[in-house]
Amino acid sequence: MKISLFSRTMVIRAGIAILLILSAFNYNIVSPVTDGFHEGEYLGTLWTMRMYFAGSVPFPLLVHGPMDFIPALWAGTIAGDGSIIALTRTINTLFAGLTWVLFFDAILVSLRQNEHRYAAGAVCFLLFLGMTAIIPADVVERQQAFLAIRDIFLVASLWCLVRGFSAGSAIGRYGFVIASGAAAAASLFWAYDRFLAAIAFGGGVVLVLLVKRAWKPILALLSGGLATLLILPLIAPVGTLADNASNLLYWVRHSGEVWRMSYLARVPAIPTAAAMMVLLLVFAKAWYDEKRQERDDLTLAFAAGLLALQAFFLLKYLNLPRSPNNYYFVWPFILIVSTLTIRWRASRPIDNGLRSGCSALAEIGPLKQKGLILATSCLLVIVCSNMIWASISNLRALLRLPTDAELLPAAVVNASRDPALARNGCVLLWSNEGIFATALRRPFCTDYMYPVYASHADEDKLVRQIAARPPALVIMDSKFWSMHIYDRSMHERLPAAERVLTGRYVLLPRGGYKIGVADR
Repeated sequence: MKISLFSRTMVIRAGIAILLILSAFNYNIVSPVTDGFHEGEYLGTLWTMRMYFAGSVPFPLLVHGPMDFIPALWAGTIAGDGSIIALTRTINTLFAGLTWVLFFDAILVSLRQNEHRYAAGAVCFLLFLGMTAIIPADVVERQQAFLAIRDIFLVASLWCLVRGFSAGSAIGRYGFVIASGAAAAASLFWAYDRFLAAIAFGGGVVLVLLVKRAWKPILALLSGGLATLLILPLIAPVGTLADNASNLLYWVRHSGEVWRMSYLARVPAIPTAAAMMVLLLVFAKAWYDEKRQERDDLTLAFAAGLLALQAFFLLKYLNLPRSPNNYYFVWPFILIVSTLTIRWRASRPIDNGLRSGCSALAEIGPLKQKGLILATSCLLVIVCSNMIWASISNLRALLRLPTDAELLPAAVVNASRDPALARNGCVLLWSNEGIFATALRRPFCTDYMYPVYASHADEDKLVRQIAARPPALVIMDSKFWSMHIYDRSMHERLPAAERVLTGRYVLLPRGGYKIGVADR
């Protein structure tokens, strides 16, 4: 049976999507918890959120956003409370894989309008493959990679807009634009910083559309976003619009205090940020060249939004410590390369050479084409065989979901067995050690997911809540941080809260932590 070009393209894209999702699972998904700090962020809020939805406690101050509890909430609903860790990892990894699929497809679609699409495509694919290849085979690294779970709605918004300016009909075009606005707004109910990134992106898009007097796309984009902000909290367990907006405003006001870094600590980021800023200016010039050629309004607006998004991520990068996880500023750059044509002298001959090679392959006979496709597919399967087999083996391990007790560190399990915890009570995890809440199945004692993130102005409120709901268990001195964030001491920032806890609890070292249990 003859295969049409359309169906063949769909098969190829489906194959790429499967490979990307499998590559996301290329790590031991049932390995013991070794990073209780970062993995605890996705686990510990579950018990508090269940009480919130039952109307017993207020909405807590989340570190990232509702992504801190939604996967764990789903995991508990699907598998019960005994295997939350493994299934939460699975859901988060699936989100990461889907993010990669949407991003890769956005590259393919945006390249169609690039005059030097072959050269630009080669750069994009090499950057994407290089960035994904350096992600270690580790559960936390998969969840916090340069393009991962917190980006899913932001990337979905970009993907919808790319699909919008390539749609063949007006209905499809505006349908995708509405969906783009909806996905951008959904970021508020997922990751707060990505919602701010979506605002930066959307601001660039809307500004260009305003200048172009393109009122219909603006109306479609804003209506999709507004409808999502109003409707999503009514139909999904994400918290109210007011609660999430309050958390977002808290971080806007106080992140400079909580995450303050010295200027000296920011110096290592300056060369990278400066180089990226130069490239940003180069592509801004490319955007201006596209504008003079009267490109499609939506395409120009999309490119302007990407430039604004890139600038936002660069500013964020300057205020974080150096880590491979912080190189998320690379992925907007990849989309910028695929969207805007750089008219350098060297780019045209490279593009012509790659184009000629592809044209030569297209001119061979149909039988040879099929043979070449088959040979390339077999070679790709052979090259990726280790990854494919490892990913399938990791997924097979989920057929027998390990219990949380099997994956938790011994120090956490032993602490949860303290006789003093037999009675009901809440826990106070000074830092991000949410795995203790997972082991104990207890809620937090205060409105703060972790008191270490309380601002100095909120210290009195924190102390009052500790007095009103005395913790059954207090965890201090995480091996990551507890009494210090970067160069700030908690003795300096929250002295009253520290005095209350150290005065009421005897904090004994256990397994790398200082653990205090309420009097029996």
